[in-house]
Amino acid sequence: RDVDANETILSGDIGTQGDKNDNSYHIVYAENVDNTAVLDGFTVTGGNANEGTSPHYMGGGMYNNNSSPVLTNVTFSGNSANSGGGMLNKNNSSPTLTNVAFNNNNAYYYGGGMFNINNSSPTLANVTFNDNNAAYSGGGMYNTNSSPTLTNVTFSGNNAAYSGGGMYNTNSSPTLTNVTFSGNSAQFTGGGMHNETNSSPTLANVTFSGNSADDYGGGMYNINSSPTLTNVTFSGNSANLGGGMHNRSGSSPTLTNVLLVNSSGNNCYEFDPLNASSRHNLIDDNTCRLDDGVNGNKIGPGYNANLGP
Repeated sequence: RDVDANETILSGDIGTQGDKNDNSYHIVYAENVDNTAVLDGFTVTGGNANEGTSPHYMGGGMYNNNSSPVLTNVTFSGNSANSGGGMLNKNNSSPTLTNVAFNNNNAYYYGGGMFNINNSSPTLANVTFNDNNAAYSGGGMYNTNSSPTLTNVTFSGNNAAYSGGGMYNTNSSPTLTNVTFSGNSAQFTGGGMHNETNSSPTLANVTFSGNSADDYGGGMYNINSSPTLTNVTFSGNSANLGGGMHNRSGSSPTLTNVLLVNSSGNNCYEFDPLNASSRHNLIDDNTCRLDDGVNGNKIGPGYNANLGP
């Protein structure tokens, strides 16, 4: 079946058409299922998990509890919930997602696109998060005590009213490979990514471009967290302090082959220095507390690479 030419829609708009207040709480509900459960080739839309009692306040598009289904060629669009507008994964839920899109989902609190909690670590490949919104944190994805694996994933145009426009991590250390954060925003911290409470994600071949935070860390904000970054580009991100990256409260990221340029509000704002072993980086100002020429680092406005992703 050509899923693009022959769209099959699972809709929660079961009451008055266009009035989401009487929609289904969840479109797909999975409890205690394994990877023999497969969802392939659907558009999931119109879920509205807005009830005050569990489980009907989380996971508007899909609710996974102790479940790890396989999803392929699925779009989550126009779903909403108190948390996990597009998808909720809780209690050891680790679904596998391939060729999946999260578009225009909304959370009244956390995780507009996806919310992962309590040792839930999904595996994502070729997944996009576009224009999702959270009224608090984690416009694209919110992780707490969970460490998903992301490969070939894009976060674009997501927004959080507080922190983590693209991704918010607390006590979580996801692994990201070939991931792009572009045009995400937060009103306070971490336009692209917010890491706190011993969150130390591993990033390889990741790009942060055009992300913004009104206060701190347009590209990335770290508090009590020390991510590892290899072959990462920060270009054209903006914030009042630390347009590229903001580090505080014992945060010591390790950077290798990182390009940090063209930031508004300085490339870094450092309460704490970068890890001294950081090497072979190019940073076009002196705000990141690395020394020019040490460990192969090229630091300062003299380089002024005018490079982008």
